[in-house]
Amino acid sequence: MKILINMISLFQGGPKTVALGYLEGISEFIKENKEVEFTIIIPTVDEIINKAKKLDLYNKCNIITVEYPNVELRFTYKLFYDHIYTPWISHKYKIDYIFMTANFASLFTRKKQIVLFHNLHYIENINPFESLKQKLKFILEKKLFFLTLKSKDPIYLVQTKFIKDKLSKHTKKIFLHRMIPPDNEFRCDEKNYKKVSEEFLKYAGYLKMFLPAKFHPNKNFWIISELAKYIKENNLSIKIFLTLKENEYKHLLNDHLERLKDTVVNLGEISYHEIRCYYENIDIVIFPSSSESYGFPIIESILTGKKIIVPDMPIYKELLKDKGYYFNLRNIASLFETIQKIILERDNKINYNLDYENCKWKNKIYEIVNLFKSGEK
Repeated sequence: MKILINMISLFQGGPKTVALGYLEGISEFIKENKEVEFTIIIPTVDEIINKAKKLDLYNKCNIITVEYPNVELRFTYKLFYDHIYTPWISHKYKIDYIFMTANFASLFTRKKQIVLFHNLHYIENINPFESLKQKLKFILEKKLFFLTLKSKDPIYLVQTKFIKDKLSKHTKKIFLHRMIPPDNEFRCDEKNYKKVSEEFLKYAGYLKMFLPAKFHPNKNFWIISELAKYIKENNLSIKIFLTLKENEYKHLLNDHLERLKDTVVNLGEISYHEIRCYYENIDIVIFPSSSESYGFPIIESILTGKKIIVPDMPIYKELLKDKGYYFNLRNIASLFETIQKIILERDNKINYNLDYENCKWKNKIYEIVNLFKSGEK
């Protein structure tokens, strides 16, 4: 059996974590199972390339590295790689099955496909963008999504029952595919822990709040401005830590400089090899995103026992049950009430008691292979 995996779009943020996880899972899978040959298309991202080299996958699989630039015309590259390059590679290497990892099936191929779906916006009646250019781009993406759904009829993998229920209005070929951060990536070694702990010494005495997310409309960074204003007006000893690129943080500062300058600390982009060390040094995670398929900060908070503040939405209640700290996105005062509640509590650790054993990455590869096999019968 020959499987082609297209990971081109998994180059940053949560998707990059997924790419690292799948590589780890493939490495474990092929130790036990020799009947599958993997061809994997990966982007030119150092962490992903280094991971593949460390696992010796360049010798055990057919790894194809392609340039996927983080530029304005990136979607044009995606169209080419998904719908022209992927079918060509499939034909060249006599592939049996294709696994697409970023919402869209590949159009110009007759191979059976599985698609990892993680953009809820495509099946919602909202356009999250403000600029006309971004709005038009999103409309095209949404039309393309439904075109690939109807013409290719792929199997979809989703990470929560909430997304499965939403997507089931359009297709019945949906399977749950829950994940956790890769074991060998989401860890904190002694050297990094010491470095991060020393960095945080200057914030001793503050309640440390962490928002590990990139700048995107659905992440609702406007809430940070409102929260910073509330912290300042009430003279609360709270610092908010962000992980934004320099230009993203400048954009945020341009709009809200006076509110943010004394309360918010931007840590910049953090390597995934270090991020657990930051979790170990903060008190609370805040994740105000209004549209997620999963949200790795949720799972990372669970694994580190951190309290997490999230919008009162079904997807978060599915993941956190009664352990989450919820607020109403339409009522910012409810966020302030939640924070006051946390301030009054003494213990900052939570035992979530959630079983994620079946989320191991090797098991994810077995799920994909078995779904393809089931179609052969």
